[in-house]
Formats: sequence, C-alpha cells, structure tokens
Amino acid sequence: MNTRTKSAFVLLATLAIGIAIGVMAWSAVHNMQLERTRSLRSRGALEDVIVGAIGPLASEKEERIREIIGGVADELNDLFRQAYEARTHKLDSMRQQLNEILSDEEQAKLDAWSDRNRRSARQSGRRDSSAQSHGRRGSSEHNGGRENASAN
Repeated sequence: MNTRTKSAFVLLATLAIGIAIGVMAWSAVHNMQLERTRSLRSRGALEDVIVGAIGPLASEKEERIREIIGGVADELNDLFRQAYEARTHKLDSMRQQLNEILSDEEQAKLDAWSDRNRRSARQSGRRDSSAQSHGRRGSSEHNGGRENASAN
C-alpha cells in the first residue's frame, strides 16, 4: 500500500467514525426528547412542571393551581385520545382505498413497510396506527370484495 492509498483510507475511516458519532449523538438527543415528552403524559407531571416554573407558593394556592391544571390535563388527554382514534379511522379508510387499486406486489411492499413501521414504533414506545397491518390481500373485506389473485 502506498502513502496515497493509506491517506485515503485514514480519511475515509475518520469520516465513517464521525458519521457514526453524529448518528449516535442525534439518537441520544432524540431519545431524551421522547422520554421528556412521555414523562409529561404521566399523571401529575404537568402540574409539577408548571408549579415548578411559577416558584414557591402557599400550599392553598398550589393546591388550587394543581386542581385547575389537573382538570385541563384530563381534557387534553381526552383530546389526544379522540385525535388518535380519528387518525386511526382515516388511515384505515385510506388503506382500504389503496387496497382496491394496488396489485398484489404493490400491496406486499406496503405491508412490509407497515410491518417495519410497527416494529420501529414498538421499539421506540410510540403508538403509530399507520403501522397497523390492515387490509391484507387475502381479506375480501379490505380489498373491495376481490379475491386474492394468487388463489385463481
């Protein structure tokens, strides 16, 4: 190996190491943000954050503030649940419409993509209804009543 080849190899190795470190750093920051967001969903977490931001309070005032925030937090949780259910319904409807026009091969690719997303969502702790595997080709309910082309 001559000097020029060694230099190129060292540069490429340094680049690869830099990219790997960057990806790991981004992943760590992303995971910390996800965890912080998840922690705010737990009961009482929003109250703790807001009361902590306001500062020391008299116990009566803090109790009243926690009551107000707790009521709003419950309403927010209901809104998140409703939005999640509406999103799931829309995605199911979209999938049924796609099933009517996709070939077996295209639907298999979409199913594989959905499976990858579902596994990824499960690993990261997300709830992701777009990753649900709705409308497999073998189901006449999800493909407009058409029979599976491979069965013919």
